[in-house]
Amino acid sequence: MDDLNSPLGLDNKTGNGARSLIQPRILLSLVLLVAGLAMAWIYFPGSTENDPTQKSAAVDTEAAGGTLDLRTEDKPPVKPLTESDPDQPARLDDLEPQGELQEPRITFLNPTAQGPLSLSYLPNTTMLENSSLGKLPKISNSGRRPIDAYARPVSSQGSARIAIIVGGMGLSQSGSKSAIEQLPGQITLAFAPYGNSISRWMKKARKDGHELLMQVPMEPIGYPEINPGKRTLVSGSPVGTNLENLHWSMARMTNYVGIMNYLGARMQSDQEAMAPILGEINQRGLLYLDDGSTFSSKTKAVANAIGVPFARGDMIIDADRSAKAIQNNLLALEKLARRNGRAIGVASAFPRTVQQISRWVEQAEKRGIDIVPISALVK
Repeated sequence: MDDLNSPLGLDNKTGNGARSLIQPRILLSLVLLVAGLAMAWIYFPGSTENDPTQKSAAVDTEAAGGTLDLRTEDKPPVKPLTESDPDQPARLDDLEPQGELQEPRITFLNPTAQGPLSLSYLPNTTMLENSSLGKLPKISNSGRRPIDAYARPVSSQGSARIAIIVGGMGLSQSGSKSAIEQLPGQITLAFAPYGNSISRWMKKARKDGHELLMQVPMEPIGYPEINPGKRTLVSGSPVGTNLENLHWSMARMTNYVGIMNYLGARMQSDQEAMAPILGEINQRGLLYLDDGSTFSSKTKAVANAIGVPFARGDMIIDADRSAKAIQNNLLALEKLARRNGRAIGVASAFPRTVQQISRWVEQAEKRGIDIVPISALVK
């Protein structure tokens, strides 16, 4: 007799029938137990620290700087941005300008955001005039001037402000590239009209945040033995000839705020010769910068009479190209700015000059000097 079915020696009257009922009950209990554990695991998962899959997902999400969101049913599929998809360009640069305005509707991008400031490099066609020499800057029908449209924004009004202009841009490919990449965006760049890739360098300089000037070759003392190049403005030339040569230089690129002399000691000392030149610059909504290299210059008097936005350089920073001399001149410029509230330095894009200016800007700003574009200091 089966001892399990006849405990304590008692005869079991139910036999096999009772055993057949007990086995399904045990099986049902096991099924219910397993189902209960499964439901508890689904609805109450508890800690995931022992689940390597969950732990990996949490770590990856935290490293990405966000939170893990498993809810995907309400989110539409994301269409990747590719350059081959014209409806979803990968960059703002891929957008083709529409209508009359050929530039982004803002002159600058994120002026208060951290990181480099990028300026527009597409010219505003409302401020361009077609000519036989190319596109010339002009004041728009609404009264907007290139000096306003292409100026680098200035956020502060410090008690000591310095503008530094580095000229001769565009003459050397490697030199232009190095200057644009090394110099901080606050430094104004002046382009000579003789380079072969001026428009390309203009775009790169604007993208890197630089305000621009166009240098115009003017008659120096000793001309023509000392010759700035073709299309030089000469004091003895007819006004029409000088204006045509001025327009030739103006048409060499776009997106600049003003004109700066290239040499020109003789021309700038001739008040009668400079009057129509500065008048034309004013009529086109530009500023004029005299680099300050000529003591006999009459440009300030002419500019005041005409009302053209004007500034004059206080110091040629790299007249002596040694590193020590450049450093001393930058410190002297700093002292001048603290005394007068402002100062303007002019230099050329020589490698050593670029290197010294770049180092000085970082230290000068720590000493409370505001480095500003030239448009911020014109009167």
